[in-house]
Amino acid sequence: MRVLAMMLVILLAGCAANTPSSKSATSSPSNALHATENESSANTGHRHKYTESEVVAATCSAEGYTVYVCDCGDTYNSDFTDKADHTYEETVIPPTTETEGYTLYLCTVCGYAYKDNFTDEVTDDGLTAEQKNSIAMLNYLATLTQEINASRNSRMFLEEAYASLINNTNPEKVNELTESHLCSLLDTIEEYRLIAVKRERLEYLYNQNKAKAIREAIPSPMAVLSAATSLDVKRLVASVAYMAVDSISSYTAYNDELDQAFLQDGWVLDDEAAAALHESRKYAFLFMIEMVREDNLPGMLALSENAVENYVTWTTNDNIVQRLQFLESEEDTYRSFGNYWLARAECYYELKDYENCLEAIAMYKEYQADIFRKDYYLAQIMPKAIAAASEVYSEKDYITYAEEHLKILVDNTESNEWALRYFAAQIYMDLYTKTKDIHYLDQAYELTLNNVNVLVNEQKTLTATYLADVQEIAIPNDATKDEKKQIKDYNKAQREKRKTELPTVYEPLLLNCELLFTLIEKIDISPSEKAKIDAILDVDSSSVFLTIPLVNRYAPNAKNIDVDAAFSKTTLTIPVYCVAANSVVRVSITGNGKTSIYEDWTIKEVKRSNEGFESFVVTYTSEDVKDQTWSADSTVEVEILNEAGTEYDPVVIRFQVSKYSKFIWETVEFEQVSFA
Repeated sequence: MRVLAMMLVILLAGCAANTPSSKSATSSPSNALHATENESSANTGHRHKYTESEVVAATCSAEGYTVYVCDCGDTYNSDFTDKADHTYEETVIPPTTETEGYTLYLCTVCGYAYKDNFTDEVTDDGLTAEQKNSIAMLNYLATLTQEINASRNSRMFLEEAYASLINNTNPEKVNELTESHLCSLLDTIEEYRLIAVKRERLEYLYNQNKAKAIREAIPSPMAVLSAATSLDVKRLVASVAYMAVDSISSYTAYNDELDQAFLQDGWVLDDEAAAALHESRKYAFLFMIEMVREDNLPGMLALSENAVENYVTWTTNDNIVQRLQFLESEEDTYRSFGNYWLARAECYYELKDYENCLEAIAMYKEYQADIFRKDYYLAQIMPKAIAAASEVYSEKDYITYAEEHLKILVDNTESNEWALRYFAAQIYMDLYTKTKDIHYLDQAYELTLNNVNVLVNEQKTLTATYLADVQEIAIPNDATKDEKKQIKDYNKAQREKRKTELPTVYEPLLLNCELLFTLIEKIDISPSEKAKIDAILDVDSSSVFLTIPLVNRYAPNAKNIDVDAAFSKTTLTIPVYCVAANSVVRVSITGNGKTSIYEDWTIKEVKRSNEGFESFVVTYTSEDVKDQTWSADSTVEVEILNEAGTEYDPVVIRFQVSKYSKFIWETVEFEQVSFA
């Protein structure tokens, strides 16, 4: 019995040792611990045998796993899987005029939420910023297409349009569809450029005329800085907006008929260009449809071809009242087209309705979109905006408005927009006279110096061209008979012109030099700054100007040059460096108790010498002076004036009679007595 009892105890003890404790039943041993089905217990001979009990699926908030269980009750978790994706429900929250729009993503399982696909606040028309930009680009290109087609015979307009598309389109706002349409526009412009473009010559004529108009419209820079002279802002605006940058209006103001003929010939639209016109209209129509569809735009805001054509036609109507009547009556059609408001502003300004002019410009700023790198349209209206403000606002409010909008003007112009920047410099000077705040003069100085730095290159080119031999235009191999004759005639005319040609002064540079040196006299500049200006106007120690008065005023290394001139009864011979292409010769002859003045002097010839420019001489003749009565005490004073009336002193040469006799015929000889 004792033996049996002992065996029963041992048997029961072994079974108890193989029973898992409560701790082991609830613990989750590592995968390594339970790598085999028949693993031994740490303290007993029991071997766990695990089987897959349950697969727990992953949720968006917890990982998934598999539960393994032993017969003895021990368990562990393994075969973990990543959390599941959230199950989102999307809700689109539209933008308002005060808050941006977005899409709300809410998980229906765990409640997690986030926002995405943000859209800008809408305008008063209910458009997002992206849609607003799309509408602006669409209507701008539609209008530009029509303007290109309407101006297909104007090389200057085509060149400006081509350059604007290439250089001023904001690449961030161009999708593939717009890119395609831009390329088609560039192709259309190229189709219209039927012969070699003479843009440089046209631009030169335009700038010369504009500089003269500005000079005639405003007093000298020193007068503007005087408290006794108030700047007439409206006159300055009219001169800055002298003429549209268009070849026809530019060259017709030029007095060289030979150049006019050359520039105008060959501008007739041929069949090939007519086909390009059709293609451009077709592409513009398709572009409108696809843009509206792709960007989900309100179709009524996209201008139809008829609307665009009417807009271009009416905005070029010479009758301002009619033009404004059309624009005001069609506000619903064009309201979202920014340039429409500028067209209205132009009309209001011309009709002296300055308050509505300012309101229209404000509307443009509301509807404009950042489809340009620089907004040239806004910059060009700024002079009129500032002039309108000077008529409407108090002096204090005008100063604030002018300062803000001068910055807009400068920020939206390139360095070659000299006329607009010259306008800004003049307004800064006017603000100085009103406030005595010297920083306005500093602003004017910076703008004017930059203008001079850019414009001096044109004067260098003009000077180099004058000193060099005539550069004839080559005849293309595929030129027609008429084209060959045209080019030959032009080259011949240029050679004939050279025989009486004088150096050209680039008027925009001269205008800005006058302003710059006036400002230098008013503000303190450092020696290094003065040296910089000298370096800009000095090329290899020789002034960019060839004419003595300009050299003496603006060149740092001006030399005292003797003038060896000659005068006879009807002719005047002087060095070419005394005169320029726009100079006026006035001769005053005193004798027999009276003084006679002769201003009909014309160039007979210009003699060039291989010894250099300083040996070039020009001979003038006069018909009126033939009737002059001479005497032994007669004196002659020659004044060489600048036609534009600049501030520098004229060249003055004086002669007196050295030999006089009157027997059968009159003999008079002259000698030079002074030069200044």
